[in-house]
Amino acid sequence: MWVKPEEVVSLCKAIVEIFRDYGLRLNRQRARLMWLIDEWGLEKFRNEVEKHWGKTFKTAAPKDEIDWEKRDHIGIYPQKQPGLNYAGLNIPVGRLSADDMFELGRLAEVYGSGEIRFTVEQNAIIPNISDSVLNTFLKEPLLHKFGVNPGLLMRAVVDWWRCDRVVVWLSFLLKSLKLYLPVLFSYQCTGVNFGQMKQKQTH
Repeated sequence: MWVKPEEVVSLCKAIVEIFRDYGLRLNRQRARLMWLIDEWGLEKFRNEVEKHWGKTFKTAAPKDEIDWEKRDHIGIYPQKQPGLNYAGLNIPVGRLSADDMFELGRLAEVYGSGEIRFTVEQNAIIPNISDSVLNTFLKEPLLHKFGVNPGLLMRAVVDWWRCDRVVVWLSFLLKSLKLYLPVLFSYQCTGVNFGQMKQKQTH
C-alpha cells in the first residue's frame, strides 16, 4: 500500500477504528489485528480500509525498491562518515548482566561517541568507532564473549523468555546441523514474531 506522508495519520486512524469495531477484542488470545486480517483475508481488509478511509490506495511500484537481504548488523561496517565504523556485537540469547552493560558502556565511551544501540535480534551496536582505534577495539576481552563474527546459528538466536534450555538446545543443534545459510532460531511461547523477519531455511 502506497500513501503520501501527510496521509499516514488518517490511514492509521482508519485501521485502528476498523479493529475497534470488528476485531476480536473480547478474546484476549486473539485480540490482535492479525487475527482480523486472517479471518477476513487481505482483499476484504483492504476494501474495508479504503471504504472507511474514503480514499483508494495507490498501486504497487513497478519494481521492488528493496533489493538487499535482511541485515543483522553483526560485524564491523564502515559508516557514511569518512573514517568511522560501527560494530555489531552478538549478544547470545539477548542476555546481558549489569557488569556486561557497564563494560559495553565503557567501550562505547572509549572507542565511540558513548552511544549504544540495540537491534530487534537483541544484539548491540556501538557506532562512531574511528579507523585509528578499530584494531585496538577488536582486542577487547568483551568481544570474546560478544563477538563480531559468530556462527550462522548463534548470530540469529532470540530467546523471549530467558530460558536456560535454549543454550543446551543450541549446543546440540550446532553438533547436529551443517548450516549453509543464516537461520533464525526464536524461542517463544506465542505465535507473534515481535518484529522478527523470517530468514532463509537451512539444509
